[in-house]
Amino acid sequence: MSALTPPTDMPTPTTDKITQAAMETIYLCKFRVSMDGEWLCLRELDDISLTPDPEPTHEDPNYLMANERMNLMNMAKLSIKGLIESALNLGRTLDSDYAPLQQFFVVMEHCLKHGLKAKKTFLGQNKSFWGPLELVEKLVPEAAEITASVKDLPGLKTPVGRGRAWLRLALMQKKLSEYMKALINKKELLSEFYEPNALMMEEEGAIIAGLLVGLNVIDANFCMKGEDLDSQVGVIDFSMYLKDGNSSKGSEGDGQITAILDQKNYVEELNRHLNATVNNLQAKVDALEKSNTKLTEELAVANNRIITLQEEMERVKEESSYILESNRKDVEKELELQISMRQEMELAMKMLEKDVCEKQDALVSLRQQLDDLRALKHELAFKLQSSDLGVKQKSELNSRLEEKTNQMAATIKQLEQRLRQAERGRQSAELDNRLFKQDFGDKINSLQLEVEALTRQRNQLELELKQEKERRLQNNRSIPEKGSQKPEPKMDEKHRMQEENVKLKKALEESHSGSRSSKTFKPKKNIPEGSHQYELLKHAEATLGSGNLRMAVMLPEGEDLNEWVAVNTVDFFNQINMLYGTITDFCTEESCPVMSAGPKYEYHWADGTNIKKPIKCSAPKYIDYLMTWVQDQLDDETLFPSKIGVPFPKNFMSVAKTILKRLFRVYAHIYHQHFDPVIQLQEEAHLNTSFKHFIFFVQVSWFRRPLVLVRVLHPCHQARVYHISLVYHVS
Repeated sequence: MSALTPPTDMPTPTTDKITQAAMETIYLCKFRVSMDGEWLCLRELDDISLTPDPEPTHEDPNYLMANERMNLMNMAKLSIKGLIESALNLGRTLDSDYAPLQQFFVVMEHCLKHGLKAKKTFLGQNKSFWGPLELVEKLVPEAAEITASVKDLPGLKTPVGRGRAWLRLALMQKKLSEYMKALINKKELLSEFYEPNALMMEEEGAIIAGLLVGLNVIDANFCMKGEDLDSQVGVIDFSMYLKDGNSSKGSEGDGQITAILDQKNYVEELNRHLNATVNNLQAKVDALEKSNTKLTEELAVANNRIITLQEEMERVKEESSYILESNRKDVEKELELQISMRQEMELAMKMLEKDVCEKQDALVSLRQQLDDLRALKHELAFKLQSSDLGVKQKSELNSRLEEKTNQMAATIKQLEQRLRQAERGRQSAELDNRLFKQDFGDKINSLQLEVEALTRQRNQLELELKQEKERRLQNNRSIPEKGSQKPEPKMDEKHRMQEENVKLKKALEESHSGSRSSKTFKPKKNIPEGSHQYELLKHAEATLGSGNLRMAVMLPEGEDLNEWVAVNTVDFFNQINMLYGTITDFCTEESCPVMSAGPKYEYHWADGTNIKKPIKCSAPKYIDYLMTWVQDQLDDETLFPSKIGVPFPKNFMSVAKTILKRLFRVYAHIYHQHFDPVIQLQEEAHLNTSFKHFIFFVQVSWFRRPLVLVRVLHPCHQARVYHISLVYHVS
């Protein structure tokens, strides 16, 4: 501030060198800008009288930068002062067309551009003061709002335009001074954008930031357009602040006096600050002296306390030694007394040991007597349990005989019903025979053969009914004599029930011979004779014929698990194929438009190869897809090898589980949707037996995990015939 004019005796540099040094600046470094009251004075450096001191020369870059900083600071003072005075005189809100306000933004733009480092890009060097202004939002959170507004402003394409918009918004917020102070105080951040001797890095920047506080009294409102801000030419108009050259020369002395007064005021203000600092330091020194004195007094008190404690400790030591001596004498006396008492105790212990030995002998004899009593008690308890068990077995045997009698009565009723149905069938067959004789004379012989077969079937059923009645009478006679006679062995009863079930199956098959029983939905899968799988199938059929389904599904000893699963899978496929083939006339596109098992379960088809995404289809189409797919899997020698020595693949068990899970859906659909036709066809016994065999096999306990999970079998939990299949005892 003090060096407004250089010394008058300095040598004058050449104009070319000054122009070359000031090539990167917009304003003129060839002139010295000074203030004459409220006016601006421009003086060429060549006209200023120079001193003989050779340093610094005008060619020195530091001198040129200092001259530029001084010029910009003086221009900022004049523009801020003129803007405040004109705005107060105007008495209204300023807009973007106000000339002093435009000049203020031009001066601020030059101040921010002073000493700015050039960034190299592929288009060339670029100087922009938008980069430093972006840092303000990190230092002052309130500035984030205007930074975001500038970035969202439409039409802005250049960094210079964004910087100009940021200055105008900060002035409208009345926080331009606060933002500039926060930015100037972080010189380590500004060093990335400015040269060391730039205006923002020196004291002049702080002075300008302080001058901006006065602009908070101004109200401004701008209508910003991106095209206008990008295309503006930032040139300082000195004509607003210049006066005639003669008057400036005449008032040069007044300017120097004003500068001296400014220096005097600055020195007085600095002296006042220094005095305040000295007073603060003196107050701190006094406080430290007081605390030091207090600590010294506390130290003396502590030393005195230590001395008294040492004296007290010596006294306590003397007292303790005296007490120890007296206690030692007392302890010796007590020790002698304890020794005498110990001798007396030893004598008493010897006497007690003798008594203990005598009592132990008596205790041993008592324990022997107690063991004898316990053995007798256990023998009596065992006899009691055996008698109770015999009573329970007899009562259970009676109840079983009664249950079997009831079952046999129910079986006789069923046979009578079937006999009546066979009689009705015979009558209908005779009627059909007469009709056939009338219509088809050449087919009489075949129809007569069918009538004879039905007659033989009726006679067989009557014979079975008579045998069942005789067996019932024999059982009724044996019930009153059950107290004296032993019950028949359990295996004989089981054998009779097995024979009855086999006969019942044969009767059902014969009753439907020539019609539906021989009809299958898909071709039957046959296992080659002579193969090991064929032997397993025969073993399974023999075990199934024994009547015990739980034993029939058990893995034969020494057999391969994969072969056992393969044989049973083929068997179940053939059974389901035959069962569904008998009801195909009832399961049509119209009656079963969706493959379902009740209202809660609906099945969509996907095989992973031809149909990858599950599709919704009717029940006949779904079962056709399913049986075709299963038949393809069974015919695949890599999955179901039939030759001896060919191993099963690693994924065989997974494929078998998938096949059984999907075959279960056919059972579920038949039970939920077509059980009434099954009853009409008198196939419910065969369906229940097949389904029970399937359930026992997929839930057998010797698998690591069930072949079909319980949650997959849940659709049949609500089927009305599922409970019949569980109660229908084949064994």
